Amino acid sequence: MNKLKEKTMNKTFICYTYKLTVLAFLIAFMQDIKAQYPDGTFPSAEYYQLIKKNFAEETAMEFDTSKVSVSAVVSIYVHLINDINGENGGITQSNFLETLEEVNYYFKPVGIKFQLGDFEIVKEYPHGSIINENGDIELLTKFARERCINLFLVDSIYLNESNVYGLTYFPTDSVTNNIFLRKDYTAYKPLLTQLGHFFGLLSTYDNGSAQELVNGSNCKLAGDFICDTYADAGTLGLVNNDCEYTGSATDPNGKYFVPSVANFMTNGPFRCRCIFSLDQYRRMHFYYKNYRSYLR
Repeated sequence: MNKLKEKTMNKTFICYTYKLTVLAFLIAFMQDIKAQYPDGTFPSAEYYQLIKKNFAEETAMEFDTSKVSVSAVVSIYVHLINDINGENGGITQSNFLETLEEVNYYFKPVGIKFQLGDFEIVKEYPHGSIINENGDIELLTKFARERCINLFLVDSIYLNESNVYGLTYFPTDSVTNNIFLRKDYTAYKPLLTQLGHFFGLLSTYDNGSAQELVNGSNCKLAGDFICDTYADAGTLGLVNNDCEYTGSATDPNGKYFVPSVANFMTNGPFRCRCIFSLDQYRRMHFYYKNYRSYLR
């Protein structure tokens, strides 16, 4: 091989490698941007009162994740709404079943296994935009099934003047068994977060009742009302590429928050989320048994 040809090949290889590196960076960057869409599920004052009312019974409940058997099978009916061009975002029944397999791994300690009830394509594209916290009434009337979880995969969810990635309802609402997810968030981690809400979990950064102190001394009365999760003032936009919290918020005592970015109920990037705590599993088990056991 002559030197000119070798030099040209080396330049081509370097250029190709550079392009791949830039592409990988852009993909990661876009994923981080996407991960910053906020959660659209918020508790009502009624649900805060229900948690307070049930707290003693919930925490006294005998619970061991290693001994919980999968005794409940809950059906999820998927309603995939085509966009104006008749496209469905590349989502298939096959890849959703893979998502469900991941979800079932994390829900085994709750004693619940999810199965696919049906996978339905909705061709009426105007239903692909959700702009009301109650969902699309016509869509629900036409397609929602009873005594199961209805998962609506849509193009956009716009609530309170903000784009959000998902929306569902807490156990105080036993009639609305619906979860809405943007199609570009149809992965197991966003679904796990919304299922967490559906079975009773507040976000770790919730402060609707009161802000939890860093030392956890008011954990029974504030934050997410769970004492084995870290006090959290919110991590949205405050997590770097190494999944490190970069914020500097302090609690009412002037102590710096050191929240977990790994918990499924935080609001940092989904790529960093990978755990529920023991008491979060306990709460989901409690609220399934007492408020969601009608699901089949």
